[in-house]
Amino acid sequence: MATPIRDGVVPWPADVARAYVEAGYWLGRPLGALLREAADRTPGALALVDGDGVDAPSAGAAGVRLTHGELLDRADAMAARLVDLGLEPGDRIVVQLPNRWEFVVLTLACLRAGIVPVMALPAHRRAELAHLAAHAEAAAIAVPDRLREFNHQALAAQLVAAVAPLRHVLVAGERVADGHVDLRTLGAPGSAVSMRRRSTW
Repeated sequence: MATPIRDGVVPWPADVARAYVEAGYWLGRPLGALLREAADRTPGALALVDGDGVDAPSAGAAGVRLTHGELLDRADAMAARLVDLGLEPGDRIVVQLPNRWEFVVLTLACLRAGIVPVMALPAHRRAELAHLAAHAEAAAIAVPDRLREFNHQALAAQLVAAVAPLRHVLVAGERVADGHVDLRTLGAPGSAVSMRRRSTW
């Protein structure tokens, strides 16, 4: 397992943090807990709309629309499936995804399972990603299959071969290479699978 989560974290400046707390923006509760509260309070309320996510399971021409309850279910199901892959609390995943439903569900799944999402921009390439993955001691990297004609999946495979302990490539898109993990499958509804672990997060 990687070093503890707080190691290497750069906190917000104290005056900014204090202003956010005083304004009520920061409530002192984890984001995953806030999602659980929203799902308990208004399970049928719309939480996420991805008009471009037409490649998602059961998505039609309108893309993906998830309620608070559905978002929690998918986040918890994905969290359980990440743990089933061998990821543990404190492990890191480099997340290089565009603004799509897979980004939201993966980020929430990481937070629910105690896995640290290390954010990367879609424009980052080998030098930046290799540095992030090595410095964070990342166990996985999440990428789109292709974005704007760039093959992110192929680059991620090269990084897994070059950067230890990077071992998993998680892919959002229609073309998932053998040996890589399909984020659409990880993020599929799964009350049965998520209930196995929900009590732990």
